Amino acid sequence: FFFKFLTVFSQFTHSFPLLFYKLVFTYIDSLVYSEGGTSSLQSYLQRYKLLEGIDIDNINLQFEQPLIDYLYKLAIRYNARDLKRFNEHKRYSVMVCFLVEIRKILLDYLVKMHDQFVQEMLRESKHIHEKKYREFRKRQKSAIDTRLSVTNMIFTWPDDQPLQKKQIIQCAGENKLLNSVNDLHAFKQLEECGLGDILLNRYPSLRKYFAGFIILPFVVKHGSEPLLNAINIIRQLDNGIIKSLPSNLPTSFIPKELHGCYKNKDGKIQRNAWELGLAIAIKDALHSGDLYLPKSKQYVSFWELIMNEHNWHESKENAYQELQQSHPENVKTVLVTGFNQALANAKKKFTTDNFAEIKNGKLNLKRDDKAEIPDKVKQLQKVIDSRMPIIRIEQLLVEVDQQTNFTRHFIPIQQHNARPRNFYKTLIAALISQATNLGIVAMSSSVDGVSVDMLRHIFQFYVSEETIQAASAEIVNQHHQLPFAEIHGAGKLSSSDAQRFKMRADSLLSAYYPRYYGYYEKAIGIYTHISDQYSVFSTKVISCSPREALYVLDGLLENNTILKIQEHTTDTHGYTEIIFALCYLLGYRFMPRIRDLKDQQLYRIEKNVDYGIFTPLLNKTADINIVEEQWEHMIRVAQSLKQKTAPAHVIVQRLTNIFPLDRLSRAFTNLGRII
Repeated sequence: FFFKFLTVFSQFTHSFPLLFYKLVFTYIDSLVYSEGGTSSLQSYLQRYKLLEGIDIDNINLQFEQPLIDYLYKLAIRYNARDLKRFNEHKRYSVMVCFLVEIRKILLDYLVKMHDQFVQEMLRESKHIHEKKYREFRKRQKSAIDTRLSVTNMIFTWPDDQPLQKKQIIQCAGENKLLNSVNDLHAFKQLEECGLGDILLNRYPSLRKYFAGFIILPFVVKHGSEPLLNAINIIRQLDNGIIKSLPSNLPTSFIPKELHGCYKNKDGKIQRNAWELGLAIAIKDALHSGDLYLPKSKQYVSFWELIMNEHNWHESKENAYQELQQSHPENVKTVLVTGFNQALANAKKKFTTDNFAEIKNGKLNLKRDDKAEIPDKVKQLQKVIDSRMPIIRIEQLLVEVDQQTNFTRHFIPIQQHNARPRNFYKTLIAALISQATNLGIVAMSSSVDGVSVDMLRHIFQFYVSEETIQAASAEIVNQHHQLPFAEIHGAGKLSSSDAQRFKMRADSLLSAYYPRYYGYYEKAIGIYTHISDQYSVFSTKVISCSPREALYVLDGLLENNTILKIQEHTTDTHGYTEIIFALCYLLGYRFMPRIRDLKDQQLYRIEKNVDYGIFTPLLNKTADINIVEEQWEHMIRVAQSLKQKTAPAHVIVQRLTNIFPLDRLSRAFTNLGRII
């Protein structure tokens, strides 16, 4: 790499090294996955501003992406003292790669922090609005009763007798009548503008960081130009180029929450409400891909997440063969034939199946009684449990390692086998400290001969996501080869689900989960994939906010074990029509356990065909024409997922968020309906 490093170093000016050190060791070194508060956003925006000041885009790296990734991972493991040991050519090349990658991550963080801030703002405002609504609802009911009594008096008053104002007031009482009018006006205001007015109270907090956030290098997809125009107007206002809002302001993106209050009584648009609406629209547009950041990692254009045009045209034919899918001109015939064949098989089995029946055009399902466990089985279970020895966790870990040698995978990124003093003992202690949430300080106090510095060194250079995955795969692989494992299954079926855990500290992954933890407690999810042999081959920390279905494909596609998964099952939260379609294209048989299965909407593939006993259930038609139209793009997306051009959940989320406006997303949805 010497000549590549030398080429990079030759492009530096004398001021570059000083700027690099300032960034790497003063600002970026403290970069953590923080929560989306205004102070954190301001801090991260300041770091991004400093990073842009170096103008690293003008440095011609001439490195392939795998080398940039390697040098970035190398850089994050070194401190200033370690980097100073390198010669200048290598040192600054490593630092450039670090800054190139950290800018992408920094932009991703900023987007997620803005997203979290806006979501929190909307959530808290809606909570306040609901509380006020309940309060004013009671007062409104009393006010209506007062007004009804007065109205009733007016209509029943004799026509030949004059009705004076003071008589009307005496009917209900002056104070009571005035209060009823005020309460009705207040309730009307709350219904029309209440949520918007509450949101406007959060505008000063938004402005603390929004002026810096709005100058990020946003780009819009064709058709979303009004959003970019609005962004440019805010930039001009903040820079003093214009003094007030222009007359031709775009307003199509204003959310419904602000429709009643973004204009004043004179019909003029108020900047605070309009800018607040823009902030919410930016959040939604970044999710859907209508707005993106080309310099980020995850929030780029959708077509940058998948194979580029050149690579796709070169590998197109191989993709059809590898995925075992037909070409566009044949796909319609293949899908119709497959659908009709599956329906014919279902008709044959349906009459002999006691589980389901169709009555009056509706599906009725039965459930088998719970299987009784024989007493002999219970006794045997007690005998087995009593014979299981009690073993300390560190002894168990060492014993498993003696059989599998999984610790051999904990090596530095440079792939050398050098080991520090007391490596094995320190590694076992380090793994247990994290698995039990004990932490390295408490662990160092519990183990003789293992210090905090030794544990930190192990975590810095030997324990990483890659080494943990490799070690886990080693255990799964050797477990799969045990004869006893085959009793449970062949290792071809898997399932996935999430567990939620309450979080003490805020982070970008934590989210409110009222179902289990109430309104004020945050939680994270641990999403695991487990085979029918009860071996866990994928574990991912996720947010509780999005649907679990986003992460189904991650575990299947990132499976680095010898398990050949062919079928996968989830609960209802892991199912969407898009996941059905992608599993079909990738060669997985998807079998979710859907709640309220009898009420599930089923689709026919041809509108005017009689499907016999199933005709009442197939009461809507999937659009097979759009599937045929988008088939090549769909194969391109599937092949990109297989080649891991981007995390699967990022691609799935983008496809989900742009439905139903995007034709590609609609094609995936309709294919899922057919499957």
